[in-house]
Amino acid sequence: MKKKIVPIILLSSVLLSGLSIHFVLNTKESVLTSGYTIANLPTTIQLSPCTDTQIKNYYSSLDNLDVDERSGTSLLKHLKLILKNNHKYYSYDSNTKIWQMYEITDRDWDKSPASSVEYGTYNPSTNTITNYEYSTNDNIKNNPYVHALYINRNLDNQTKAWGNHEQDAWGINQEHIWAKSHGFDTKGSDSSGGARGDPMHLWAGNGWANHEHSNYFFAFVDKNRSYSDAGTKYQTAYGNLTGYSLNVGGNQTVFEPQDCDKGDIARAIFYMAARYNYYSGSDTDPIDGNNPNLVLLDDLSENTRTGTSSASSPYGMGFLSDLLAWHKADPVDEYEIRRNNLLYKNYTSNRNPFIDYPEWVDYIWGTVDYNGKELINHNTLPTGYVDTTKDVINGYRSIKPATGVTLNKTSVTLNEGSTTTLVATVTPSDATNKDVTWSSSNTSVATVSSSGKITAKNSGNAIITVTTVDGGFTATCNVKVDYEITSITASCPNSFHVGDRITRDDIEVLDNKGNPVTDFIFVDNNYQFKYVDAESGGKDTTKIFSVSYGNLTASFDAHVSREKFALGTVSDVLDVGFTGATSGSYNYVSWSEESANKVNYIGNNAGNYGSIQLRSNTGSGTVHAGIVTSSSIGNVKKITVVWDSHTTDRTLDIYGKNTSYSSQEELYDDSTCGTLISSIKAPNTVSDITGDFAYIGVRSQSGAIYVSSLTIEYAAGVTATSLSNYIMYEDTYNQCETKTDVAIGYFDSLTDQEEFMTSEDYVIATARTRFKAWLAHEGKEIVSNNDGYVISNSSIYLLDAASSEDNNMIIMVLIASSTLIVFTTLLIIKKKRRK
Repeated sequence: MKKKIVPIILLSSVLLSGLSIHFVLNTKESVLTSGYTIANLPTTIQLSPCTDTQIKNYYSSLDNLDVDERSGTSLLKHLKLILKNNHKYYSYDSNTKIWQMYEITDRDWDKSPASSVEYGTYNPSTNTITNYEYSTNDNIKNNPYVHALYINRNLDNQTKAWGNHEQDAWGINQEHIWAKSHGFDTKGSDSSGGARGDPMHLWAGNGWANHEHSNYFFAFVDKNRSYSDAGTKYQTAYGNLTGYSLNVGGNQTVFEPQDCDKGDIARAIFYMAARYNYYSGSDTDPIDGNNPNLVLLDDLSENTRTGTSSASSPYGMGFLSDLLAWHKADPVDEYEIRRNNLLYKNYTSNRNPFIDYPEWVDYIWGTVDYNGKELINHNTLPTGYVDTTKDVINGYRSIKPATGVTLNKTSVTLNEGSTTTLVATVTPSDATNKDVTWSSSNTSVATVSSSGKITAKNSGNAIITVTTVDGGFTATCNVKVDYEITSITASCPNSFHVGDRITRDDIEVLDNKGNPVTDFIFVDNNYQFKYVDAESGGKDTTKIFSVSYGNLTASFDAHVSREKFALGTVSDVLDVGFTGATSGSYNYVSWSEESANKVNYIGNNAGNYGSIQLRSNTGSGTVHAGIVTSSSIGNVKKITVVWDSHTTDRTLDIYGKNTSYSSQEELYDDSTCGTLISSIKAPNTVSDITGDFAYIGVRSQSGAIYVSSLTIEYAAGVTATSLSNYIMYEDTYNQCETKTDVAIGYFDSLTDQEEFMTSEDYVIATARTRFKAWLAHEGKEIVSNNDGYVISNSSIYLLDAASSEDNNMIIMVLIASSTLIVFTTLLIIKKKRRK
């Protein structure tokens, strides 16, 4: 692609007499093309802006009209004659010329000064380019200096925003601001132009946002509505929105552009209503796709209507009230003024009157009151009439809209009955309208006056919000209202067993108003309950604690008891992470001997949706998508399934066996799969297992199913904790004589003897000490061997229990043995010394 031309406009050059003469000749000569014949692109480009006098002369015929003809629809009728006169036309369907035109009209002149022109000659004395050569290929669409609607003009990375116009690789489009389907959708011949290709409303635009705009009306989008279809409220590049109308309501989709494009778009639409209308009731050209009959609407009645207008059936565009608000909120800027002049002097020979005279909008459609979001009122009566000798060219530029607001405080704490005043600062400092409104989220806690004065009413929290009248910008201050706490009460709703710990999270503290106190002090935090705190036999015992808050204290009772003996249960949770399948993959993975709580599992499954995928058959190849156990710690008592949302009506089958599965393939063989003991159909989640089965297999009953997790609960028999509870539950006289034998039986059947013998858990360690004392009293002790632990008669006990005769013999043997050992040792020592 050839290097693009980069002109700059020199305001001083408009004083050059030669250029002024050219301007006068250009406006006076008859250049009206035949019908809507497409004009050629000029190779001499005029870059200088128009003077105020030249602009006034363009509209001077309006000053000769009666006053009542210079406002309302009458003004639109007469503007049409001016805008149509000498209008040069281009075709949207033969769009190369319009793309080439964008190089000049839609260029970012500040980033591409005319002094760098390469394909053409720039003359700074006349501010013109001669012998200009336009690009002739699709590289125009990637011109880094072509400004596109809907793209943030203030990005730091201008290369990406302006250079490639990237948004999902859509590039830039020719955007019909007035959707062509609303009145002139008929495609003309390649040799004809008209509304379809009128560059006054056919701008370069971000392709994705153009796609989202579609043919919807322009209006404020209600951002607080709930949208069932994500595409209905799509946030395109840089804050352009589709959704439902804020100020009209209903469920018709509208499009809201980013703030910096709102005024530009509104004025392009106003132009279309002035250039193409049929208020005169006659026209030298027929009303058709080139020369449509267009009106502006203050409703959404034709938002979805498409087709071509006629003399008796105008087509509308809107939403007018919101467009009027955008017209004032986003005033005429230098980019629009420059584009208007470039089109007029080089390409179309007509102008947008609402860029030249923004106040004329009020003379036709009236004015609106709005707060930046909600439409307050639309006064449809014209506010004046055209007088080019008095009306301000490029007006509204003296109006500086608000861009934000801040508060001097973002949070404040007050006592009941006290006040404070917030100060709001509207930006910029020279904003035309700095008015704000105030509101409180909870007036029972705090109120706020129109001057920002906050009055604390009752304890609690409230948010004070300030909102600018212009633009609807907001800032907030969090208000906390306190009161004097004169007393506190404390309680502990939880009950505890020995070994449990009590923390401040178990305690509820309330102040004298019944409000929670969270920053109290509990000196016994993390206290572990001892057996001395609980009565024997599991009776509920009260232990008194206290808390403090400042100089206030409160006592409360904590209830503790000893836990009764019960056979233990163990639960294993199986999920994708446990099985090792890859989350989000359809590929089945076989795995084996995954262990949890001394239970081994074997399986095959996929991890699609991040959940376990199981099947009902082998499928293709050797896939066996199920899970089985190859070792167990007890009978299976309960299965709980958490279903993935992708499974709603399928069933999980559970098989039971009392011999282990050697592989998950056995689950798919009728001779080895075991007994069908339960089925769980989604959305049910729990199945209690009846019967004694030590091993289980789980698989789908039909097709693929997805479960987030499986929880398998076993009756684990006696555990270290349950044995400890048996030993310590009650204190009776001569317990060792009545409970030792039972405790020995439980010890022999422990699922984990090592845990009982080594754990530092308070309950187990205390019970272990007592159990050893019982055994010693009964002449027994715990002995470690290769298989674990056994209980045997104590050697010390045997010594004590022997007869006196036996004792004497044992003592003599021991003495003799000792003497022999000592003597032998002395001989060895002496022998060593001789060396």
